[in-house]
Amino acid sequence: MSQLISQLLQKKQFISNRSYELAIQPLDYKVFLKPDTMVPIRGCLVLRIKKKQINVPSLTVQLIGKTQLDKSTETQINPKRQWHCNWMEQGTYYFPFEFLLDGNVPQSFSHHMGNVSYFLQSEIINPESTFKVQKCRLLLTVVRCHMCPEVEDSIAFGNWRNLLIYRMSVNNKTIYLGDFIRINLKLVPLQDDRYKIHRVKISLVQHTRRGLKVHKETVPLYNTEPPGNDLELQLPVEASYIRFKKSNILVYPSTTLSNTKGVLEISHKVEISLLVEELSCLQNSPLSASRSGSSKSSQNIDYDWAMSNASMIDETGTSGNKRIQLTMSTKLQVLRHESHLAVEPPPSYNHTLKFPPDYSIGC
Repeated sequence: MSQLISQLLQKKQFISNRSYELAIQPLDYKVFLKPDTMVPIRGCLVLRIKKKQINVPSLTVQLIGKTQLDKSTETQINPKRQWHCNWMEQGTYYFPFEFLLDGNVPQSFSHHMGNVSYFLQSEIINPESTFKVQKCRLLLTVVRCHMCPEVEDSIAFGNWRNLLIYRMSVNNKTIYLGDFIRINLKLVPLQDDRYKIHRVKISLVQHTRRGLKVHKETVPLYNTEPPGNDLELQLPVEASYIRFKKSNILVYPSTTLSNTKGVLEISHKVEISLLVEELSCLQNSPLSASRSGSSKSSQNIDYDWAMSNASMIDETGTSGNKRIQLTMSTKLQVLRHESHLAVEPPPSYNHTLKFPPDYSIGC
């Protein structure tokens, strides 16, 4: 947990003393951002006066957004609502508020190199109290939604030495933490007695860039010999993985975070590797001589399509190697696990009975 987030959680979330109690009540603790849209954040302050009468010259609530990179913290947003209430009788009072948040701001994010945090802060002034000015804070979670339509599959296919035609595809390049990434691998043998497949390896790669420094972390998702020529996988992408039974690899949402001190970028990709080996030609082998014809008759559609579309693999510098890796790499967009929850519009006063009317007398 970042230092700024830890400090916010340590702040009082409500105020209570002999004279009054003050609490912040948002309609929702999670705010879902929609690009190019102003998103409302609604709630109310609840002030309960315990004494017969107290003086409250000022009561305010603010929406504050801060960005921190390394040890540099900058305030990005800071709208405020204020009431001048003066003398108030014993009772409970409600102060509804609404702020508009630009849907293009960065989402909440916590990393040891930087973070983005949003919170509501209320301040009350009571001259008669021992502490004339008191504050309380409430941390919000701001989540960026995935509003774009489904992206086309990422596909790679080729002809390896006229021995094997392969097709690799990633079917969803935008995923949520905790969701599955869908991968297909299809093999069309041309001379399956002339090659051996040792394994299929699939990895999630996370790059963390801060300035000129780039840190790479690789998470193995799949590493085994394929059970056949058609492989359909759904591989879970978790928020953390145990490495060497000692340390964890933490997977963060894809993020670009910037302020006047620089940029922090976290990006992801999936890598697929097919390790194949060419075998020595078996002389006078009837299987070898007839393989092409039998493959075509048994897999006519796949064979014709593959032969007309798959180009020969460029093996410049490696053509003499018997064993080689056929690879594919494609960029992923990794979202927070809450991103898929934003299917309803944000809460509105037009259809909620949670809060009584605004306190207005004397304000």
